[in-house]
Amino acid sequence: MLQLLDELFAPATDSRGERRYQSTFGTVCYLDRTPSKHDGGLVWDISTSGVGLLLPFAPAKGQVFSLLLTTEDGRAAVSVSIRVAHVRQLSTGDFFVGGRFDRTLSANEIGPFVMPDAGQPQPGVEAPPFRAVRKAVPSANGTWVKRGR
Repeated sequence: MLQLLDELFAPATDSRGERRYQSTFGTVCYLDRTPSKHDGGLVWDISTSGVGLLLPFAPAKGQVFSLLLTTEDGRAAVSVSIRVAHVRQLSTGDFFVGGRFDRTLSANEIGPFVMPDAGQPQPGVEAPPFRAVRKAVPSANGTWVKRGR
């Protein structure tokens, strides 16, 4: 397990200029919009311009394909094309695949797939005015509500 984590966090050329977010538990992907256990994988991290995937096969560098990002419970889904930037085989036999989206995704599009990070703004959640920060908390739908005493 430690070896796998070392492999996943090994330094790589970072072609994404945007901040990467860790994906939430249960964020999965399917290639070419045909969900099946044979063409899917896990989303490792995501930004507005690209994604890191764990796949059971190695697509070719430069390959372009349709990708469906979704949650296991189906509460959110986004379709986008991706161009493979790099592929690295892991000790488990799976492949870590990095790719760039064909378009920039909005914060609202990636919001459902992102793990909240303490002290950092979450995509899709607009911060309240500075003086209201102590009196408001983020709600589940991405808006701010008054904090109760």
